[in-house]
Amino acid sequence: MVLDQRGVVRLLAIPFLLTLAIQNSSFAQDTTTNCFDSDGDGWGWDGTGSCRIQPIVCIDTDGDGWGWDGSGSCRLSEDLRPQPELSTQFCTDTDGDGWGWNGTDTCLINAIADNACIDTDGDGWGWNGQSSCLIDTQSGCIDTDGDGWGWNGYHSCLVTDSGNIGQSDANTCLINGVEVSTQIDQLQCDTLLDIYASTSGSIWNNNNQWATSTDPCNWHGVSCVDDAIYELDLSENNLTGPLPDSIGSLHATAILRLSSNQLTGTIPASVGNLSNLEVLYLTDNYLSGSIPPEIRDLGNLEVLYLHGNRLSGPIPAEISGLGNLAVLSLSDNALDGFIPDTIGDMDSLVQLFLQENFLSGNIPAGIGNLPSLSIVDLSLNLLTGNIPDTISNLNLTLINVSNNQLSGNLDIVSNSITSNSTFLILYGNQCFTTTDADLITLLNGLGPPYWDDGCI
Repeated sequence: MVLDQRGVVRLLAIPFLLTLAIQNSSFAQDTTTNCFDSDGDGWGWDGTGSCRIQPIVCIDTDGDGWGWDGSGSCRLSEDLRPQPELSTQFCTDTDGDGWGWNGTDTCLINAIADNACIDTDGDGWGWNGQSSCLIDTQSGCIDTDGDGWGWNGYHSCLVTDSGNIGQSDANTCLINGVEVSTQIDQLQCDTLLDIYASTSGSIWNNNNQWATSTDPCNWHGVSCVDDAIYELDLSENNLTGPLPDSIGSLHATAILRLSSNQLTGTIPASVGNLSNLEVLYLTDNYLSGSIPPEIRDLGNLEVLYLHGNRLSGPIPAEISGLGNLAVLSLSDNALDGFIPDTIGDMDSLVQLFLQENFLSGNIPAGIGNLPSLSIVDLSLNLLTGNIPDTISNLNLTLINVSNNQLSGNLDIVSNSITSNSTFLILYGNQCFTTTDADLITLLNGLGPPYWDDGCI
Protein backbone atom coordinates (compact mmCIF):
# COMPACT_ATOMS: atom_id res chain seq x y z
CA MET A 1 0.00 0.00 0.00
CA VAL A 2 1.35 3.43 -1.07
CA LEU A 3 -0.13 6.88 -0.36
CA ASP A 4 0.77 9.07 -3.32
CA GLN A 5 0.84 12.90 -3.58
CA ARG A 6 -2.83 12.97 -4.61
CA GLY A 7 -3.89 11.29 -1.39
CA VAL A 8 -4.80 8.10 -3.23
CA VAL A 9 -4.11 4.84 -1.48
CA ARG A 10 -2.75 2.36 -3.99
CA LEU A 11 -3.04 -1.38 -3.29
CA LEU A 12 -0.51 -3.23 -5.36
CA ALA A 13 -2.69 -6.03 -6.67
CA ILE A 14 0.00 -8.45 -7.83
CA PRO A 15 1.06 -11.83 -6.48
CA PHE A 16 3.65 -11.69 -3.74
CA LEU A 17 7.07 -12.16 -5.20
CA LEU A 18 10.45 -12.29 -3.62
CA THR A 19 13.09 -11.17 -6.06
CA LEU A 20 16.68 -10.80 -5.11
CA ALA A 21 19.08 -9.12 -7.48
CA ILE A 22 22.73 -8.96 -6.57
CA GLN A 23 25.95 -8.68 -8.45
CA ASN A 24 27.17 -12.00 -7.04
CA SER A 25 24.65 -14.85 -6.82
CA SER A 26 26.51 -16.60 -3.98
CA PHE A 27 25.37 -14.78 -0.88
CA ALA A 28 24.47 -17.31 1.80
CA GLN A 29 27.61 -16.42 3.75
CA ASP A 30 30.09 -13.62 3.53
CA THR A 31 33.28 -15.04 5.01
CA THR A 32 34.89 -11.59 5.27
CA THR A 33 32.30 -10.34 7.73
CA ASN A 34 30.96 -13.69 8.97
CA CYS A 35 27.44 -12.59 7.98
CA PHE A 36 25.01 -15.47 7.68
CA ASP A 37 21.80 -15.07 5.62
CA SER A 38 19.31 -17.76 6.61
CA ASP A 39 16.26 -16.68 4.57
CA GLY A 40 17.70 -15.38 1.33
CA ASP A 41 16.62 -11.77 1.83
CA GLY A 42 20.16 -10.41 1.53
CA TRP A 43 20.48 -9.75 5.24
CA GLY A 44 21.99 -11.90 7.92
CA TRP A 45 23.44 -12.05 11.45
CA ASP A 46 27.09 -11.74 12.39
CA GLY A 47 26.72 -12.72 16.03
CA THR A 48 26.37 -9.18 17.32
CA GLY A 49 23.78 -7.60 15.06
CA SER A 50 22.16 -7.51 11.61
CA CYS A 51 24.53 -7.40 8.68
CA ARG A 52 24.31 -7.05 4.92
CA ILE A 53 25.60 -9.66 2.53
CA GLN A 54 28.21 -8.17 0.23
CA PRO A 55 28.37 -6.94 -2.44
CA ILE A 56 25.58 -4.23 -2.40
CA VAL A 57 22.19 -5.87 -2.94
CA CYS A 58 18.74 -4.62 -3.84
CA ILE A 59 15.84 -6.69 -2.52
CA ASP A 60 12.47 -6.48 -4.37
CA THR A 61 9.73 -8.16 -2.33
CA ASP A 62 6.64 -7.29 -4.42
CA GLY A 63 7.85 -7.52 -7.99
CA ASP A 64 7.39 -3.85 -8.84
CA GLY A 65 10.99 -3.35 -9.92
CA TRP A 66 11.90 -1.50 -6.75
CA GLY A 67 13.51 -2.84 -3.60
CA TRP A 68 15.37 -1.89 -0.45
CA ASP A 69 19.12 -1.95 0.01
CA GLY A 70 19.20 -1.31 3.73
CA SER A 71 19.61 2.41 3.47
CA GLY A 72 16.98 3.50 0.95
CA SER A 73 14.81 2.50 -2.02
CA CYS A 74 16.68 1.03 -4.97
CA ARG A 75 15.80 -0.01 -8.50
CA LEU A 76 16.56 -3.50 -9.82
CA SER A 77 18.87 -3.54 -12.80
CA GLU A 78 21.13 -5.89 -14.64
CA ASP A 79 23.84 -3.38 -13.80
CA LEU A 80 24.52 -1.76 -10.49
CA ARG A 81 21.48 -0.09 -9.01
CA PRO A 82 21.16 3.65 -9.82
CA GLN A 83 22.70 6.14 -7.50
CA PRO A 84 20.17 7.84 -5.17
CA GLU A 85 20.60 11.22 -6.82
CA LEU A 86 19.52 9.71 -10.16
CA SER A 87 16.56 7.77 -8.82
CA THR A 88 13.96 10.32 -9.91
CA GLN A 89 14.71 9.37 -13.52
CA PHE A 90 13.07 5.99 -12.94
CA CYS A 91 9.34 5.52 -12.49
CA THR A 92 7.71 2.11 -12.05
CA ASP A 93 3.98 1.71 -12.65
CA THR A 94 2.58 -1.44 -11.03
CA ASP A 95 -1.16 -1.01 -11.72
CA GLY A 96 -1.25 0.50 -15.21
CA ASP A 97 -2.80 3.81 -14.20
CA GLY A 98 0.02 5.89 -15.60
CA TRP A 99 1.44 6.67 -12.18
CA GLY A 100 4.30 4.98 -10.38
CA TRP A 101 6.94 5.30 -7.68
CA ASN A 102 10.50 6.49 -8.23
CA GLY A 103 11.86 5.48 -4.86
CA THR A 104 11.24 8.88 -3.37
CA ASP A 105 7.86 10.12 -4.55
CA THR A 106 4.89 9.51 -6.85
CA CYS A 107 5.85 9.99 -10.49
CA LEU A 108 4.22 10.12 -13.92
CA ILE A 109 5.14 7.42 -16.42
CA ASN A 110 6.86 8.58 -19.62
CA ALA A 111 6.30 12.24 -18.86
CA ILE A 112 7.96 14.58 -16.43
CA ALA A 113 6.33 17.71 -17.93
CA ASP A 114 3.71 19.42 -15.79
CA ASN A 115 1.16 19.39 -18.61
CA ALA A 116 1.06 15.62 -18.97
CA CYS A 117 -2.48 14.28 -18.49
CA ILE A 118 -3.19 10.67 -17.46
CA ASP A 119 -6.75 9.34 -17.68
CA THR A 120 -7.22 6.25 -15.49
CA ASP A 121 -10.99 5.67 -15.82
CA GLY A 122 -11.73 6.53 -19.44
CA ASP A 123 -13.98 9.52 -18.75
CA GLY A 124 -11.84 11.91 -20.75
CA TRP A 125 -10.40 13.57 -17.66
CA GLY A 126 -7.10 12.87 -15.97
CA TRP A 127 -4.46 14.18 -13.59
CA ASN A 128 -1.31 16.06 -14.57
CA GLY A 129 0.40 15.94 -11.23
CA GLN A 130 -1.07 19.22 -10.07
CA SER A 131 -4.71 19.39 -11.11
CA SER A 132 -7.47 17.77 -13.17
CA CYS A 133 -6.91 17.99 -16.91
CA LEU A 134 -8.80 17.20 -20.11
CA ILE A 135 -7.37 14.57 -22.43
CA ASP A 136 -6.25 15.84 -25.85
CA THR A 137 -7.65 19.34 -25.53
CA GLN A 138 -8.51 21.90 -22.90
CA SER A 139 -11.51 23.04 -24.96
CA GLY A 140 -13.05 19.64 -25.59
CA CYS A 141 -16.48 18.45 -24.47
CA ILE A 142 -16.56 15.27 -22.37
CA ASP A 143 -19.86 13.43 -21.85
CA THR A 144 -19.52 11.00 -18.92
CA ASP A 145 -23.12 9.79 -18.63
CA GLY A 146 -24.22 9.49 -22.24
CA ASP A 147 -26.89 12.20 -22.12
CA GLY A 148 -25.34 14.21 -24.93
CA TRP A 149 -24.09 16.92 -22.61
CA GLY A 150 -20.63 17.24 -21.14
CA TRP A 151 -18.11 19.58 -19.55
CA ASN A 152 -15.30 21.37 -21.39
CA GLY A 153 -13.40 22.54 -18.35
CA TYR A 154 -15.28 25.80 -18.13
CA HIS A 155 -19.00 25.24 -18.72
CA SER A 156 -21.58 22.72 -19.95
CA CYS A 157 -21.32 21.83 -23.62
CA LEU A 158 -23.15 19.70 -26.16
CA VAL A 159 -21.30 16.68 -27.58
CA THR A 160 -21.51 16.33 -31.36
CA ASP A 161 -23.30 13.44 -32.99
CA SER A 162 -19.95 12.24 -34.28
CA GLY A 163 -18.68 12.08 -30.72
CA ASN A 164 -15.54 14.05 -31.45
CA ILE A 165 -13.98 15.38 -28.29
CA GLY A 166 -13.29 19.07 -28.46
CA GLN A 167 -16.38 20.01 -30.48
CA SER A 168 -19.63 21.61 -29.30
CA ASP A 169 -23.09 22.05 -30.77
CA ALA A 170 -23.72 25.24 -28.80
CA ASN A 171 -24.71 27.12 -31.99
CA THR A 172 -26.91 24.53 -33.67
CA CYS A 173 -30.37 23.11 -33.06
CA LEU A 174 -31.99 19.95 -34.36
CA ILE A 175 -35.49 20.91 -35.51
CA ASN A 176 -37.69 18.31 -37.19
CA GLY A 177 -34.58 16.31 -38.03
CA VAL A 178 -32.83 19.29 -39.62
CA GLU A 179 -29.78 20.81 -38.00
CA VAL A 180 -30.20 24.58 -37.98
CA SER A 181 -27.54 27.17 -37.26
CA THR A 182 -28.75 29.38 -34.44
CA GLN A 183 -27.77 31.62 -31.57
CA ILE A 184 -29.09 29.29 -28.87
CA ASP A 185 -28.31 25.72 -27.88
CA GLN A 186 -30.31 22.55 -28.34
CA LEU A 187 -31.70 22.57 -24.79
CA GLN A 188 -33.38 25.94 -25.28
CA CYS A 189 -34.63 24.85 -28.71
CA ASP A 190 -36.14 21.70 -27.23
CA THR A 191 -37.90 23.74 -24.55
CA LEU A 192 -39.50 26.02 -27.13
CA LEU A 193 -40.62 22.99 -29.12
CA ASP A 194 -42.08 21.45 -25.94
CA ILE A 195 -44.08 24.62 -25.28
CA TYR A 196 -45.31 24.59 -28.89
CA ALA A 197 -46.40 20.95 -28.68
CA SER A 198 -47.94 21.16 -25.20
CA THR A 199 -50.01 24.28 -25.89
CA SER A 200 -51.35 23.34 -29.34
CA GLY A 201 -49.01 25.55 -31.33
CA SER A 202 -50.74 24.74 -34.60
CA ILE A 203 -53.80 26.75 -33.50
CA TRP A 204 -51.99 29.73 -32.01
CA ASN A 205 -53.08 33.13 -33.23
CA ASN A 206 -49.53 33.74 -34.38
CA ASN A 207 -47.07 30.86 -34.79
CA ASN A 208 -44.96 32.53 -37.44
CA GLN A 209 -41.72 30.58 -38.07
CA TRP A 210 -42.34 28.22 -35.12
CA ALA A 211 -41.11 24.63 -35.46
CA THR A 212 -39.69 25.35 -38.91
CA SER A 213 -36.11 25.12 -40.08
CA THR A 214 -35.19 28.66 -39.18
CA ASP A 215 -33.32 30.21 -36.30
CA PRO A 216 -35.63 30.03 -33.22
CA CYS A 217 -34.56 33.56 -32.33
CA ASN A 218 -36.68 34.62 -35.32
CA TRP A 219 -39.80 32.81 -34.12
CA HIS A 220 -42.75 34.96 -33.07
CA GLY A 221 -42.39 36.18 -29.48
CA VAL A 222 -38.80 34.98 -29.03
CA SER A 223 -36.09 37.56 -28.34
CA CYS A 224 -32.47 36.48 -27.96
CA VAL A 225 -29.41 38.20 -26.56
CA ASP A 226 -26.07 36.59 -27.34
CA ASP A 227 -26.58 32.83 -27.01
CA ALA A 228 -29.74 32.85 -24.87
CA ILE A 229 -33.47 33.52 -24.98
CA TYR A 230 -33.87 36.81 -23.11
CA GLU A 231 -37.64 37.22 -23.49
CA LEU A 232 -40.51 34.95 -24.46
CA ASP A 233 -43.76 36.87 -25.03
CA LEU A 234 -46.70 34.78 -26.22
CA SER A 235 -49.46 36.81 -24.57
CA GLU A 236 -52.94 36.78 -26.12
CA ASN A 237 -51.94 34.04 -28.53
CA ASN A 238 -54.41 31.23 -27.80
CA LEU A 239 -51.92 28.92 -26.10
CA THR A 240 -54.14 26.02 -25.08
CA GLY A 241 -53.11 23.30 -22.65
CA PRO A 242 -50.61 22.83 -19.83
CA LEU A 243 -47.14 24.28 -19.54
CA PRO A 244 -44.43 21.60 -19.92
CA ASP A 245 -42.06 20.88 -17.04
CA SER A 246 -39.17 21.65 -19.37
CA ILE A 247 -40.04 25.34 -19.17
CA GLY A 248 -37.65 25.40 -16.22
CA SER A 249 -34.79 24.89 -18.68
CA LEU A 250 -34.94 28.50 -19.86
CA HIS A 251 -32.24 29.37 -17.34
CA ALA A 252 -31.17 32.61 -19.00
CA THR A 253 -34.63 34.01 -19.71
CA ALA A 254 -35.39 37.29 -17.93
CA ILE A 255 -38.94 38.02 -19.12
CA LEU A 256 -41.71 35.45 -19.55
CA ARG A 257 -45.12 36.71 -20.67
CA LEU A 258 -47.86 34.11 -21.22
CA SER A 259 -50.92 36.09 -20.11
CA SER A 260 -54.44 35.99 -21.61
CA ASN A 261 -54.31 32.50 -23.06
CA GLN A 262 -56.04 29.19 -22.39
CA LEU A 263 -53.34 27.65 -20.21
CA THR A 264 -54.57 24.85 -17.95
CA GLY A 265 -53.09 22.55 -15.34
CA THR A 266 -50.72 23.65 -12.59
CA ILE A 267 -47.77 26.00 -12.53
CA PRO A 268 -44.81 23.62 -12.96
CA ALA A 269 -42.51 23.47 -9.94
CA SER A 270 -39.65 23.73 -12.42
CA VAL A 271 -40.30 27.47 -12.75
CA GLY A 272 -38.12 27.70 -9.66
CA ASN A 273 -35.17 26.91 -11.94
CA LEU A 274 -35.58 30.16 -13.88
CA SER A 275 -32.86 31.80 -11.84
CA ASN A 276 -32.49 34.84 -14.12
CA LEU A 277 -36.21 35.59 -14.39
CA GLU A 278 -37.15 39.19 -13.58
CA VAL A 279 -40.73 39.41 -14.91
CA LEU A 280 -43.34 36.63 -14.90
CA TYR A 281 -46.84 37.15 -16.36
CA LEU A 282 -49.26 34.21 -16.21
CA THR A 283 -52.42 36.26 -15.73
CA ASP A 284 -55.87 35.54 -17.11
CA ASN A 285 -55.53 31.85 -17.81
CA TYR A 286 -57.11 28.73 -16.32
CA LEU A 287 -54.21 27.63 -14.16
CA SER A 288 -55.23 25.68 -11.06
CA GLY A 289 -53.68 24.06 -8.03
CA SER A 290 -51.39 25.75 -5.53
CA ILE A 291 -48.61 28.25 -6.05
CA PRO A 292 -45.46 26.09 -6.03
CA PRO A 293 -43.17 26.85 -3.06
CA GLU A 294 -40.21 26.55 -5.47
CA ILE A 295 -41.13 30.06 -6.57
CA ARG A 296 -38.95 31.22 -3.69
CA ASP A 297 -35.89 30.37 -5.79
CA LEU A 298 -36.61 33.18 -8.27
CA GLY A 299 -34.20 35.49 -6.48
CA ASN A 300 -34.07 38.03 -9.32
CA LEU A 301 -37.84 38.29 -9.80
CA GLU A 302 -39.19 41.84 -9.67
CA VAL A 303 -42.72 41.45 -11.06
CA LEU A 304 -45.06 38.50 -10.44
CA TYR A 305 -48.52 38.55 -11.99
CA LEU A 306 -50.65 35.45 -11.37
CA HIS A 307 -54.08 37.08 -11.10
CA GLY A 308 -57.13 35.90 -12.98
CA ASN A 309 -56.59 32.17 -12.65
CA ARG A 310 -58.05 29.34 -10.55
CA LEU A 311 -55.21 29.00 -8.09
CA SER A 312 -56.17 27.62 -4.69
CA GLY A 313 -54.70 26.84 -1.31
CA PRO A 314 -52.73 29.22 0.92
CA ILE A 315 -50.21 31.81 -0.18
CA PRO A 316 -46.93 29.93 0.38
CA ALA A 317 -44.81 31.45 3.14
CA GLU A 318 -41.83 30.83 0.87
CA ILE A 319 -42.96 33.71 -1.31
CA SER A 320 -41.39 36.06 1.21
CA GLY A 321 -38.03 34.86 -0.07
CA LEU A 322 -38.49 37.03 -3.17
CA GLY A 323 -36.38 39.85 -1.81
CA ASN A 324 -36.29 41.82 -5.06
CA LEU A 325 -40.02 41.61 -5.81
CA ALA A 326 -41.65 45.01 -6.37
CA VAL A 327 -45.10 43.95 -7.62
CA LEU A 328 -47.07 40.95 -6.35
CA SER A 329 -50.49 40.32 -7.89
CA LEU A 330 -52.39 37.20 -6.81
CA SER A 331 -55.88 38.64 -7.10
CA ASP A 332 -58.96 37.00 -8.60
CA ASN A 333 -58.12 33.45 -7.66
CA ALA A 334 -59.43 31.03 -5.02
CA LEU A 335 -56.61 31.38 -2.49
CA ASP A 336 -57.52 30.79 1.15
CA GLY A 337 -55.93 30.76 4.58
CA PHE A 338 -54.06 33.63 6.21
CA ILE A 339 -51.87 36.24 4.62
CA PRO A 340 -48.43 35.00 5.75
CA ASP A 341 -46.77 37.10 8.46
CA THR A 342 -43.51 36.76 6.54
CA ILE A 343 -44.86 39.09 3.87
CA GLY A 344 -43.30 41.80 6.00
CA ASP A 345 -39.87 40.52 4.93
CA MET A 346 -40.36 41.58 1.30
CA ASP A 347 -38.49 44.86 1.64
CA SER A 348 -38.69 45.80 -2.05
CA LEU A 349 -42.46 45.42 -2.37
CA VAL A 350 -44.19 48.49 -3.82
CA GLN A 351 -47.58 47.15 -4.94
CA LEU A 352 -49.56 44.33 -3.31
CA PHE A 353 -52.75 42.98 -4.91
CA LEU A 354 -54.53 40.15 -3.07
CA GLN A 355 -58.17 41.08 -3.74
CA GLU A 356 -60.92 38.69 -4.78
CA ASN A 357 -59.82 35.58 -2.92
CA PHE A 358 -60.96 33.75 0.21
CA LEU A 359 -58.25 35.00 2.54
CA SER A 360 -59.17 35.10 6.23
CA GLY A 361 -57.73 36.17 9.56
CA ASN A 362 -56.16 39.50 10.41
CA ILE A 363 -54.15 41.79 8.20
CA PRO A 364 -50.59 40.94 9.35
CA ALA A 365 -48.85 43.69 11.30
CA GLY A 366 -45.68 42.95 9.33
CA ILE A 367 -47.20 44.71 6.36
CA GLY A 368 -46.17 47.93 8.05
CA ASN A 369 -42.52 46.92 7.75
CA LEU A 370 -42.48 47.40 3.98
CA PRO A 371 -40.79 50.77 3.52
CA SER A 372 -41.53 51.08 -0.20
CA LEU A 373 -45.13 49.90 -0.15
CA SER A 374 -47.43 52.35 -1.94
CA ILE A 375 -50.55 50.44 -3.02
CA VAL A 376 -52.39 47.72 -1.08
CA ASP A 377 -55.59 46.07 -2.27
CA LEU A 378 -57.02 43.42 0.06
CA SER A 379 -60.66 43.86 -0.90
CA LEU A 380 -63.24 41.12 -1.44
CA ASN A 381 -61.83 38.64 1.05
CA LEU A 382 -62.90 37.35 4.48
CA LEU A 383 -60.47 39.37 6.60
CA THR A 384 -61.36 40.22 10.20
CA GLY A 385 -60.06 42.48 12.96
CA ASN A 386 -58.84 46.04 12.54
CA ILE A 387 -56.41 47.70 10.18
CA PRO A 388 -53.06 47.23 12.00
CA ASP A 389 -51.54 50.34 13.55
CA THR A 390 -48.26 49.57 11.73
CA ILE A 391 -49.92 50.94 8.61
CA SER A 392 -49.07 54.35 10.04
CA ASN A 393 -45.41 53.61 9.22
CA LEU A 394 -46.16 53.68 5.50
CA ASN A 395 -46.62 56.36 2.87
CA LEU A 396 -49.52 54.72 1.08
CA THR A 397 -51.29 56.26 -1.89
CA LEU A 398 -54.06 53.64 -1.91
CA ILE A 399 -55.38 51.13 0.59
CA ASN A 400 -58.48 49.18 -0.36
CA VAL A 401 -59.87 46.88 2.32
CA SER A 402 -63.49 46.99 1.20
CA ASN A 403 -65.85 44.03 1.32
CA ASN A 404 -64.28 42.18 4.21
CA GLN A 405 -65.38 41.72 7.84
CA LEU A 406 -63.08 44.35 9.35
CA SER A 407 -63.96 46.66 12.22
CA GLY A 408 -62.34 48.88 14.84
CA ASN A 409 -61.14 52.38 15.60
CA LEU A 410 -59.15 54.23 12.93
CA ASP A 411 -57.68 56.95 15.13
CA ILE A 412 -54.33 55.21 15.42
CA VAL A 413 -53.80 55.25 11.64
CA SER A 414 -55.65 58.47 10.88
CA ASN A 415 -52.60 60.74 10.98
CA SER A 416 -50.76 58.70 8.38
CA ILE A 417 -53.81 58.48 6.15
CA THR A 418 -54.62 62.16 6.25
CA SER A 419 -51.05 63.46 6.00
CA ASN A 420 -50.35 61.35 2.93
CA SER A 421 -53.77 61.95 1.36
CA THR A 422 -54.14 58.19 1.19
CA PHE A 423 -57.02 57.00 -0.96
CA LEU A 424 -58.82 54.85 1.61
CA ILE A 425 -61.63 52.49 0.60
CA LEU A 426 -63.49 50.97 3.54
CA TYR A 427 -67.03 50.12 2.47
CA GLY A 428 -68.60 46.70 2.90
CA ASN A 429 -67.07 45.93 6.31
CA GLN A 430 -68.41 45.81 9.85
CA CYS A 431 -68.12 49.04 11.82
CA PHE A 432 -65.21 51.50 11.77
CA THR A 433 -65.11 54.43 14.18
CA THR A 434 -62.94 57.52 14.51
CA THR A 435 -62.87 60.79 16.44
CA ASP A 436 -60.31 62.35 14.13
CA ALA A 437 -61.94 65.33 12.45
CA ASP A 438 -59.49 65.40 9.57
CA LEU A 439 -60.11 61.74 8.81
CA ILE A 440 -63.86 62.25 8.96
CA THR A 441 -63.52 65.16 6.53
CA LEU A 442 -61.37 63.04 4.22
CA LEU A 443 -63.86 60.18 4.27
CA ASN A 444 -66.81 62.48 3.77
CA GLY A 445 -65.00 63.99 0.81
CA LEU A 446 -64.62 60.58 -0.73
CA GLY A 447 -68.22 59.69 -0.10
CA PRO A 448 -69.94 56.57 -1.36
CA PRO A 449 -69.03 54.13 -2.67
CA TYR A 450 -65.58 54.46 -1.06
CA TRP A 451 -67.00 54.27 2.42
CA ASP A 452 -70.34 53.99 4.16
CA ASP A 453 -71.05 56.07 7.23
CA GLY A 454 -73.21 53.58 9.04
CA CYS A 455 -71.18 53.79 12.23
CA ILE A 456 -68.53 56.52 11.87
